[in-house]
Amino acid sequence: MKKQLCLLLLVLIPFTFLSAQETINQTDANGKKQGHWIGKFPNGTIRYEGSFTNDQPAGDWKRFHENGRIKALLHHLQNTDKASAELFDSNGIRYAKGNYKGTAKDSTWNYYNN
Repeated sequence: MKKQLCLLLLVLIPFTFLSAQETINQTDANGKKQGHWIGKFPNGTIRYEGSFTNDQPAGDWKRFHENGRIKALLHHLQNTDKASAELFDSNGIRYAKGNYKGTAKDSTWNYYNN
């Protein structure tokens, strides 16, 4: 009996881990981006990471320079085209903070001397 139980556990445990893994870069039946997305540069380093809801960026996003350092931290406001942003140079030093409306800078931006 113990042998059968051990064998059953050995068979089922790998499937538990596989089903727990998050799927990324998925589209729905209408072709709209949904859920967690990760984009990569040709060299394989991560270019961006964040979530989509109905083809719109949602929540917190990270964008990276090709050297792997953070390029931008963005927080997309739900059900709007607005986002707050912090921008970083290729050394990872923050140089600007402000808001976007769509893809355009909106309102006051603060720039920092490094």
